[in-house]
Amino acid sequence: MKILILGSEGFVGHNLVEGLSKNHEVFCADLIQNSVHKNYKQFDITDLSSVEKIVKDVDVVIDLASLSNDPSAELNQNLTMNINHEGRSRVAKLSKKMGVKKITFRLKDWGVSRQRYWGCPIPIVYNNKGKAIPVKKKDLPIM
Repeated sequence: MKILILGSEGFVGHNLVEGLSKNHEVFCADLIQNSVHKNYKQFDITDLSSVEKIVKDVDVVIDLASLSNDPSAELNQNLTMNINHEGRSRVAKLSKKMGVKKITFRLKDWGVSRQRYWGCPIPIVYNNKGKAIPVKKKDLPIM
């Protein structure tokens, strides 16, 4: 199966590429110029022609491209709307038009990669030697 992952360079996207590449042909796209992933192309979800070049000849589109944390979203609400809402709509409509069999997306990775008040889902701190130390429940949340 040919799978396109938009937002391949984020936390969730990177891990999906690694996992799905074992059994599928995976194509990657994100805003950054270079990537460690093969089959990578740079694209801009706010630019229709850029999206048109990326969304073709694939069976599945996984759209993870978004501004994913609250502070950056609040700094430029128009850009956030253009990326997270209008960009997602562009991808979905174009994917349907190009015959993509399945389109999946999520609004942001914020709930997966960190929790709003508690930090990491598995709270870990590092000592001065770089050793990971789990934080005890009684010491949470860490502010």
